[in-house]
Amino acid sequence: MSRHGKPQQRQPLILPDAAPMGGGDGGRGDAATRRRRFVAFLAISVALVASYHHLAPAPASRYHALFLSLGNNDTAAAHLRALTLRPHVAGTEANAVAAEYVRAALSSFSFPTRVTPYSVLLSYPIHRSLSLSVPGRAAAFNFALVQETYPGDPYSEAAAEVIPTYFAYSASGSVAAEVVYANYGNTKDYEYLASRGVDVAGKVALVRYGNLHCEDMVRNARAAGAAAAIVYTDAKDFGGAGAKGKRKWFPDARWLPPTGVQVGTLYYGNGDPTTPLWPSCAAGEDCERLSQGELDGSAAMPSIPALPVSARDGETILKAMGGDAAPTEWQGGEGAPMYRLGPGPAVLNLTYIGNDTLATIENVFAVIEGKEEPDRYVIIGNHRDAWTFGAVDPNSGTAAMLEIAERLSKLEKKGWRPRRTIIVCSWDAEEFALIGSTEWVEDNMDMLASRAIAYLNVDITVFGPGGFRPRATPQLDRLIKEASKMVQDPDDPSQTLYDTMIRHHPPIDRVAGAGTDFAAFLQYIGVPSLDMSYGTMEDYPVYHSLYDDYVWMERFGDPLFHRHVALASVWGLIALRLADDEILPLNYVSYASELEKCTKLVEGGCTGCPVSFAPLHKSIDQLRKAANKIHKEKMMLQAENWSLKTRAYTVKVRDINDRLMMAERGFINREGLDGRPWYKHMIYASSDQDDWGTKAFPGIVSAIDKANKLNTTESWQLLQHEIYRAARAVSKASAVLDGAGAARKVAAIGRHVRFRSAATTGGHIKHVYAKPAGSLDISGSRFYLEPASRRGTGGRSSQRWHQDVHGIWNGSGVLSGSAPRTLLLFLPPRDPRAHHPAPRAMSRLDATSLLLSPSPTPPHKPTTPRRLICVVSSTLAALGASLSLLLLVVHSAPAPNYGSLFLSLASNDTAALHLRALTLHPHVAGTRANSLTAAYVRDAFSSLSIPAHITPYSVLLSYPVERSLSLAVPGRATTTSFALSQETYPNDPYASATAEVMPTFYAYAASGSVSAEAVYANYGREEDFAYLASRGVDVAGKVAVARYGRIHCEDIVHNARVAGAAAAVVYTDPLQYGGAPGEAWFPDSRWLPPTGVQVGSLFRGVGDPTTPMWASSEGCERVSVEEAMDTDDMPGIPALPVSARDAAEIHAALGGDAAPADWQGREGSPVYRLGPGPAILNLTYTGNDTMATIENVFAVIEGAEEPDRYVILGNHRDAWTFGASDPNSGTAAMIELAQRLSVLQKQGWRPRRTIIFCSWDAEEYGLTGSTEWVEQNREMLSSRAVAYLNVDVSVVGPVQDPDNSSQTVYDSWVKSNISPLDQAIPYIIRYTMTSCGWRNSEIQGSVGTLQRHFRITAASIWGMMALRLADEEILPFNYMSYPVELETYTKVVENEVRGTAISCSPLHNAIRALKTAATKVNGERKELQRQLSSNQLKKDSMKIRSLNDRLMQAERAFTNREGLFKQEWFKHLVYGPSEQNDWESASYPGVENAIASARKENTTESWKFVQHEIHRVARAITQASVVLAGSLT
Repeated sequence: MSRHGKPQQRQPLILPDAAPMGGGDGGRGDAATRRRRFVAFLAISVALVASYHHLAPAPASRYHALFLSLGNNDTAAAHLRALTLRPHVAGTEANAVAAEYVRAALSSFSFPTRVTPYSVLLSYPIHRSLSLSVPGRAAAFNFALVQETYPGDPYSEAAAEVIPTYFAYSASGSVAAEVVYANYGNTKDYEYLASRGVDVAGKVALVRYGNLHCEDMVRNARAAGAAAAIVYTDAKDFGGAGAKGKRKWFPDARWLPPTGVQVGTLYYGNGDPTTPLWPSCAAGEDCERLSQGELDGSAAMPSIPALPVSARDGETILKAMGGDAAPTEWQGGEGAPMYRLGPGPAVLNLTYIGNDTLATIENVFAVIEGKEEPDRYVIIGNHRDAWTFGAVDPNSGTAAMLEIAERLSKLEKKGWRPRRTIIVCSWDAEEFALIGSTEWVEDNMDMLASRAIAYLNVDITVFGPGGFRPRATPQLDRLIKEASKMVQDPDDPSQTLYDTMIRHHPPIDRVAGAGTDFAAFLQYIGVPSLDMSYGTMEDYPVYHSLYDDYVWMERFGDPLFHRHVALASVWGLIALRLADDEILPLNYVSYASELEKCTKLVEGGCTGCPVSFAPLHKSIDQLRKAANKIHKEKMMLQAENWSLKTRAYTVKVRDINDRLMMAERGFINREGLDGRPWYKHMIYASSDQDDWGTKAFPGIVSAIDKANKLNTTESWQLLQHEIYRAARAVSKASAVLDGAGAARKVAAIGRHVRFRSAATTGGHIKHVYAKPAGSLDISGSRFYLEPASRRGTGGRSSQRWHQDVHGIWNGSGVLSGSAPRTLLLFLPPRDPRAHHPAPRAMSRLDATSLLLSPSPTPPHKPTTPRRLICVVSSTLAALGASLSLLLLVVHSAPAPNYGSLFLSLASNDTAALHLRALTLHPHVAGTRANSLTAAYVRDAFSSLSIPAHITPYSVLLSYPVERSLSLAVPGRATTTSFALSQETYPNDPYASATAEVMPTFYAYAASGSVSAEAVYANYGREEDFAYLASRGVDVAGKVAVARYGRIHCEDIVHNARVAGAAAAVVYTDPLQYGGAPGEAWFPDSRWLPPTGVQVGSLFRGVGDPTTPMWASSEGCERVSVEEAMDTDDMPGIPALPVSARDAAEIHAALGGDAAPADWQGREGSPVYRLGPGPAILNLTYTGNDTMATIENVFAVIEGAEEPDRYVILGNHRDAWTFGASDPNSGTAAMIELAQRLSVLQKQGWRPRRTIIFCSWDAEEYGLTGSTEWVEQNREMLSSRAVAYLNVDVSVVGPVQDPDNSSQTVYDSWVKSNISPLDQAIPYIIRYTMTSCGWRNSEIQGSVGTLQRHFRITAASIWGMMALRLADEEILPFNYMSYPVELETYTKVVENEVRGTAISCSPLHNAIRALKTAATKVNGERKELQRQLSSNQLKKDSMKIRSLNDRLMQAERAFTNREGLFKQEWFKHLVYGPSEQNDWESASYPGVENAIASARKENTTESWKFVQHEIHRVARAITQASVVLAGSLT
């Protein structure tokens, strides 16, 4: 039997009063209808083309030029002055005032705005003191720890509101210790100190700003053993040049005054510290939080006291220090004292007391809703909070963002609307740990993952006069260059920003670290991101100090505010291009080139390393090919003169854009970087030594550092693993970008493809058939060549027809002649009786071979006077519209009811024929017989004109080499040796083929020999072994004898091993499998014969054991076979399955106490005893665990309107023996279903969405075939798969019950005793001969026609589900039943935790949100359906697409990246397998696992973990609600 949980049914997909099938109407109906529609189409075309010139909206480029002209220096200056009147630290009243200012400004531009609050942990100082004691001095020196104002400072009064200098989240405490000078506080500095014999342990580390951020410096000090840390701003780096006494500083120069102090945060994480990796909530709301004790023990907290001090105070300390002189590069600037290492003799007395408290922060948002694609988001952001006044950091960015918003509001008044939605974000609490942006991203993660196109950040608009400095993910490089060429450089009017940018090296840096708010978007979701500024940090020495005010900006940063305007212009223009361009201006060709450069750099730093970078080079080559391919597709679309935006064109644009948007997500790894799980981007992230630094391939770089230090086999293996991880990420991004997915080898048909060649400047190819290799067979076709002069000039020319052309066009031919020509291919009419597929949309794979040059042809510009065009076109428009309406009204015909036709095509004989052919031989995965069944399935699909292909994988499979089992009983002279064979019966037609059946065994059983007493363990459950222990029966070292019936074999053997058994024997008891006493068995009845044996797999994992959590592929990373067999998912002990007859002998020889009544066999069986002994079992098993090839078979019916949305039908093909019931009854049904669909195709049907048939291999070993394919295509499937319908999925609907022709399956289900709330298996045939040798097609005839009818019924239900999902404009998903089910499960949990402190209120709150969202989406569905039925809405409307995407994506939100507690591979938090039974479906499985553990341990921590799991499920439900509702929080 297939290993899977029960299918969970939410809502019937087929209702008794279901609407007639038909889906879209394009290309359907009889020939006459199609001709009438074609004439109507031409009429409409005339109308639309004629009116195009005077009805078309103004091009977006005109608005973009207008945007650039609207820049206003005074506006930016006014906003900055208003925002910086007071210091505004997050969580304070002043920052709430700043939030309101931003909200009011955005509202004044007529943009809808909102404020989203979160209650988060912030940190403020209560008490600080620092004094210096030097031996020999009478008194200690007390530092003032203040930043002084200057005479005439206009902000001197407001400076009193500045929070005292401190480090947020510093540990509270007092330290008195000698000082050690540690330079810039990086790890190499501490290594140097150690090499000089300077001990940092227990000392106060004195470090200076310059190379690292403060949290990294304090973390390194703690790691070195320091008891506290002091961080100062050295005049060498921040005080300017010149001798001491001659330096100038603010307000006379840009430099930091001697008393200036740079403050910051010491939290080494991102987001609210109390809600790591999940979102916080507003004050008064219920969300899970870490306790203060848990925070104190967190590695993300500094755990030592620390203070920032000024250059003056730092120099005072350095003067009092002794020890060796520091190296030259550690010294200060001109006039500075000699810096010495210490320790001492100076002693610092440091006290810090902080207040870490929950406070409210406020994110402010404004939304400009998109017109065509409102469900695609271009997000621009800047944080608003500041440590002091924040004129540079961050409010220069805030002022620029508001200036952009004002320009956009002016564009709106001129008629502009963005194609896509623009979201303007003002983040709060960035300075504390990127908290505002991180919480919002965590709160909306699933929604943003499916909708966010790009995040455009500007933390600081202007540092100073350092030129334009962007940093971005590489696909944005070209867009940045194009936009910067449109903006004049504010410091050199003769240059553009592009001209000054390219003088830097590199001209565009990479975003990676956690320095600002792009981090959550890039690192957590994989959204293309950028950050940019004018100038650099070197231009801005007053960073995070009292002196970052409007005066500094006005005097030194940007006196004319023209740099603000320039940066705002390029920022806004990039946003406009992303929001308005029909095809997204993202270019991945530069990404591949960039990664190749980075790989060579990393590889160069690892010369001689015992690792290979070949996997990374190979994956980058894949990315390059995918990038070139999609670039060509873009050029083809852009080159077309699409004056009429057809339905196919609209879908193609959306498909390309989604691939461009989603490719960056492929670089995300769910587990994150080694040791840093928050960082999930495998290509760009911060250094593990510098949270602000940028590293390409950070996991690889970190592994190289470790390997160089440790130089162990394990460390080099870890490095190779990191190379493979990065390679897999690049490959996944390539697959998404390529867009081929399951249909990668399927030929396709395209229409209207522009091409260029050496002798042609442009043309159209109609009805082009492209073969898999990209070749074009035009045999029997007719074509004519048309000179380009005909087009657009009114000229006439003769047509030259060429008959009976033969040959292959391979995509590289050159048309002769010098004049531009158009090549039109007219394919001969199809014989309706012939097996030809209907025309399909251009393949995402093969169409690109038709593009011979990427250069587009400029559209012909009309020269006729515009007024005349308007008159003529208006007349033609009226005539065309009238004609089209008349034709459509008079001649329109309803689409055929393809659903009814599908049901009428059922064929018992077809299903029986396929089943018999599939079960002639046993076909275990990896064998030649199974390869032949794969070919049979592929050919069956191909014969139906459904393109099919095979995808192979090399995986670890397991086969028996030697097996033996004997029984020895004290007092008996001989032992009993068991034959371990399944006997055939007289006249068995499969007797000869039975010789091919694999000997009875357990896949992956450990090899070995055991001789030990037997112990009877009933069904082998945990409670059974617990009962044995309670009776004093010791299982350790014994052979556990257990029977099938409650849990699967892998769980039985696992439990036996956990109980200490040395081996296990599992048998099929007649009580479950033998029928009533005296009843016959197969072939005379359905029951299992006495020698029948149920085989199976003992692997408790899924997929290929050598590629856990990643896909098997050519040249991929693998754990060794020995490592794979040594995991906890493997049995670890020898085990064998045996028959009821063999088990009876063992039972007869067992002694000990009698087993309980519910452990006994059926009536007439001997008394079952517990043992141990006296029976001794001698068991030997030798297996061959080896790499073998498996083959998944795919067939694809490409969708007409939405080919990038997949309805997937699956069934596995491999069987332990003949497999007539499991699985090939399903295989036969799937082929029969496909045959019906092929008939529909001949009648004109084409699905709206793509249907993929999947015949999986090696399911019996551990769902291997399907798992490897899903792992390989996870990102693609995540964004495209509508539903997966497995053979065992049952539905309700208008299909006859095979047992009662007077009622439907729905009728029989609701009359049964199956709970409607359960809805798991409304109709199922239960097999009693699971995985045994008699499971062949002969059984079908022996026990009647029930199962054959079932196959037809199952195919009908299965197919009707697929048809509705593939054809209906709005997906037939109904989430109203989901909250009802979840409430039922929640009540079960409440009963289980009654009497404890556990609260289920988070679940109830989340379910209410889901119910609200489901109600909302149902209302939208009804309104769209009303508009469709009344022709108020086009069937290709993006509103339909958006609603369908929400319905499709909502289920994704129930998955959690970390997986279930104790079952991390399973990510679904609502439904999953039971921990104790891999076959049993559990609701809230993580919660159930936690409750089971808590009952055993009964500790505070274990019950607290139950509450944690409840919160996890609640968060998943809330995420699903957000996605379903389609609105961000």
